[in-house]
Amino acid sequence: FITPVKSLTMERSTSKAGDSEVKSFVLNQYDLNFDLLRASADQIEQKNAMISTFSLQTAFAMAWAGAQSTTYSDIKNALNFDGSTHAVLNKLDVLIRSKNKEAIQNTDYQVDAVEVNTSNHIYLAPREDWSSAWLDELAYNYGAGIESTDFEADPEGIRKYINSVVSQDTHDRIKDLLPQGSIKSNTMAVLTNAIYFKSPWRDEVSQSDVPLAFHKLDQSTVDVTQLNISKQYKYVAQNHYQAVSMPLRDNDFNVMFILPDEGSFEKVQSTLDSKEMDEIFTKVTTKAIIDLRFPEFTFDTSLELSEPLKKLGMNTPFSMTDADFSKMTTEKNAFYID
Repeated sequence: FITPVKSLTMERSTSKAGDSEVKSFVLNQYDLNFDLLRASADQIEQKNAMISTFSLQTAFAMAWAGAQSTTYSDIKNALNFDGSTHAVLNKLDVLIRSKNKEAIQNTDYQVDAVEVNTSNHIYLAPREDWSSAWLDELAYNYGAGIESTDFEADPEGIRKYINSVVSQDTHDRIKDLLPQGSIKSNTMAVLTNAIYFKSPWRDEVSQSDVPLAFHKLDQSTVDVTQLNISKQYKYVAQNHYQAVSMPLRDNDFNVMFILPDEGSFEKVQSTLDSKEMDEIFTKVTTKAIIDLRFPEFTFDTSLELSEPLKKLGMNTPFSMTDADFSKMTTEKNAFYID
């Protein structure tokens, strides 16, 4: 039921996005990330949560390329898009993919490989009026694998197939992206984005035999496996929190840890935005010897995103009667986002 679409005329382009456009996009990503966290508070509650705005923006940008009128402006405004968005996402995606590296044997310890994989897939029902301009845009800026898919013949089989592709692209980290019943016989298109990222720290981190007493927001305390390192890192102490930038292998990526002062978690969380994050990155320049202790952790997050996105103003794309994705086909109200 699935065959590759061979009618694409464009190969992926070399992005011409400038540094200032990339910087502006990244700052907007911070705003979107924190806005989504706050808009999803009823789903997250006090659990650990992870949101990939890059993944979300990539998937919606592919749909945005086929949108018109209010549908176009709703997505644009909610996700902080502008005229350079497609080119910037293309540039960032290619840059991220370029950071894959083989494992090496260091004189002190084994340095693991860096593996980064981003995967965009489009599954389309077999109809004659798919816009070649839209398909070219997806190939041109997203390198999207586009497949003709007979949803009507076997919706459950297609769902399982798409999940298997995502699972394979993420080394089984994401196993059931599409829940049972999400693909129907009248489904016209499915757009997926998956990111797999694995990297060792630049410096060797030790696992302590002594548990770390970790204090949760509800005032309870749990003993967790403690990871620690004492090293010179970029650091800053601000009002209500401290921040330290911890590099991964070869300094290609960094993890920014932000530690609110005791009793200040909600205050810090509620005020984080692009301006605050830009200030942190600007001020985290002074190097200091940091005794860093943090818990070993694993968690996963599953969010139903239509309601949080509606809170951010993205209403029309989810409307069965008003959504306008007529740049995808010649039919004006053929689709809406489920």
